[in-house]
Amino acid sequence: MTNSKFEYVKKFEQHDEIIPNMFILVRVDGHGFCDRHNFVKPNDERALNLMNDAARKVAEQFSEIILAYGQSDEYSFVFPPSAKCYNRRASKLSSLISAAFTANYVHSWPLFFPTSPLPLDQPPPYFDGRAVAYPSIEVIRDYLSWRQCDCHINNLYNTTFWVLVDAINAFLQTSSEQPLTSEERKNSPRISELFINRQWKYILKSDPVLPTQSSNKPKRMLQEDEVELILRVLGFDGSLKGEGTSEEQDELRNIVEMSRSQGSTTGFKNEILFRLGQNYNSMPAMFRKGTLIARVRKETVLSAPTAEEQDTKQEERKHNKKQDSTELVQFHEDIIKDHFWNAHPELLGVFQNGIPDPFQTNSLRSKA
Repeated sequence: MTNSKFEYVKKFEQHDEIIPNMFILVRVDGHGFCDRHNFVKPNDERALNLMNDAARKVAEQFSEIILAYGQSDEYSFVFPPSAKCYNRRASKLSSLISAAFTANYVHSWPLFFPTSPLPLDQPPPYFDGRAVAYPSIEVIRDYLSWRQCDCHINNLYNTTFWVLVDAINAFLQTSSEQPLTSEERKNSPRISELFINRQWKYILKSDPVLPTQSSNKPKRMLQEDEVELILRVLGFDGSLKGEGTSEEQDELRNIVEMSRSQGSTTGFKNEILFRLGQNYNSMPAMFRKGTLIARVRKETVLSAPTAEEQDTKQEERKHNKKQDSTELVQFHEDIIKDHFWNAHPELLGVFQNGIPDPFQTNSLRSKA
């Protein structure tokens, strides 16, 4: 009903149009369904492919999206400064993108998990959304670099953690000690459970400070018995008490010093993976670098004119004209360095007279 006495309630609505000539970025994040559906740790390729499929379908539904980047249970969608979708209203864009992503994710679930249907007695997967305005290509690139750094840090941590968990389980099974049940894990003080509780997870983080600690308190470093268990699992026959060969003791001391002085660095994690026969760089690029879905411009040539149409030069020119179109292409590459963007300048709209200009790519990071 219009022009009624109740129409005044519309005045309480906030006008949240994002200012013109700014990139719009909408990020969606999943909520608590990874553990609920028993995804494979540290990476479930089916779940990541499902995320990519949902993101591609969202990009197909919203044609102004120029690219999207995703990793783990999140995806970020970039609209160009010229976007006019839903009058650039932040609430509309964030709610619609998150709703469309959730719908596509749930709808495509059976394609990727055919033997694990979504249980009706549990909440279905869902995603929240937020819309942010960014002023330049430089800031957008820094945002994407931030998310890819986060992908690398989290994946290296998760990989190391779960490789250690598997190694310790195997170590305990070959020794006299029996693996614990889930209930026993909660109550047992045994050293083997250091890799299961939350404290150990934070030790393996890049900055091993417990979340309850303030920044002025000392870091929680590895204790002697914890390091010794790591070394036993990694294949050292000696211990911290001086047993083993001199070369082994030197290597042992290097690892111990690294773990105690630096906390859990990238080098420390890579050393653990190497000792357990894992090469981090040989893992699938999707796990290490995430996924970029971009709207790439392509050119197609229309069909040749028929014999009847060849009579006029106008028809000939019409059929010889190249027609621009776009397609969604998926990448698993380093998007922090310049090389990728120099090879694909059109992804962020760097054009000269409608054609990608390679000379502008050298100033992509400084272009406002």
